[in-house]
Amino acid sequence: MLWDMQKIIKEEDFQTLTANITSQDLEDMLSYYDFIQKQTVAVKNRLESQKLKRNKWIVIQLQKELFSLERSAKEVLDKMKKAVSKNKNVSSKFSSLKSMKGIKDKTALLLTAIFLKYPNMTAKELVALSGLDPIEKTSGTSVKKKPKISKKGSILIRKMLFMPTLSMIRNNQAIRILYLRLLDKGKSKMTAIIAIMRKILVIAYALFRKQEMFDEEKYLSIIGGVKK
Repeated sequence: MLWDMQKIIKEEDFQTLTANITSQDLEDMLSYYDFIQKQTVAVKNRLESQKLKRNKWIVIQLQKELFSLERSAKEVLDKMKKAVSKNKNVSSKFSSLKSMKGIKDKTALLLTAIFLKYPNMTAKELVALSGLDPIEKTSGTSVKKKPKISKKGSILIRKMLFMPTLSMIRNNQAIRILYLRLLDKGKSKMTAIIAIMRKILVIAYALFRKQEMFDEEKYLSIIGGVKK
């Protein structure tokens, strides 16, 4: 039966299934990168304390360790970019993420790994995964506390998105307009920043799935802003 089938079908009618290791590779390397970053922070803190004690030998050893960690972090990022470049489809999606002003390699690589791992999640699920979903805490019926984010999701997403969000608030006109509107509504700066982080995450996911470049003028027209 198999012999008869191979005589009937044409070569272009079937495909050999291949495992998409890009997602797992990126996830593993991101986890390792985060591990290196934690070590780097610990070494930097120890280095500062030793400088005050003026133990030159220990300072030199810590400086060497810090240099090694920073070099390792760069190697991991280069390895991740190489993995992305090998897959034409993923590479295109990666470029879509970087089309947003403020999103650099590290953040784009993180988002690529997350989006590849959960390709069918909704925007609501994505926000929950990042721990940026707002929750409201109440005590009985009389006490109502200010809403806060759940922080139950990936702390790495929140860490990686924070600085790019600040950059985009300064340099991306569309994002800045949304941020200023939140402040005008009486939101605190941190509350507004977290809301913008959620917005950026959702926009990035849409760009990734559609393989589209961020069009600032188009987005400005959607939100009713004017480019300056």
